[in-house]
Amino acid sequence: MSSEGLADALEGLAVVDHHVHGATAEDLDRAAFEQLVSESDRPPARGTTRFDSQVGLAMLRWCAP
Repeated sequence: MSSEGLADALEGLAVVDHHVHGATAEDLDRAAFEQLVSESDRPPARGTTRFDSQVGLAMLRWCAP
C-alpha cells in the first residue's frame, strides 16, 4: 500500500479513545495530582516521583507552569 493509500485509509477511520480518565474539579496538592499521573497502585521507585516516567516527563515538557 502506498503512503497516500494508507493516509486515505486512516482518514476514513473513526477513532475513539476508549481509555479516558476523568477530570477533577477539586484543587489538588502535588501528591494528589501525582497520583493521577499513573494507574499503578505501587509507590514510585525510591528516589523518584511519578514525574520520572515517560508520561511525567511529557507533562513537564508540555504542561509545565
